[in-house]
Amino acid sequence: MVTFMYAEKRMRQVDIARLVGISQSAVSRYINMERGLYRRMVDELPEMRSLLEGAVAKLEKGENLSICDLCREMRDRGLLDRAMEIVRGGKLGGAALSQQFGC
Repeated sequence: MVTFMYAEKRMRQVDIARLVGISQSAVSRYINMERGLYRRMVDELPEMRSLLEGAVAKLEKGENLSICDLCREMRDRGLLDRAMEIVRGGKLGGAALSQQFGC
């Protein structure tokens, strides 16, 4: 979500940090370490864009949003396991990740 806010919404790191409740340096680390993964996830899961847009809109309105809320929404939309496959390089293996983690 941080990378989406930075790359797609063109938000400043300090503004992202304030909305998400993390430090500006943490925002920078997310952006620099996850940029390629983010791009791949949005390219392979176009539905992820609308999920992220909705999450950012909630934060901008001052609504509460937890990582668990985001995870549940991904699960409900059928994106969680597909996203985790991308993170793992296409190697899901065993039971679905959403079942393994109880999301």
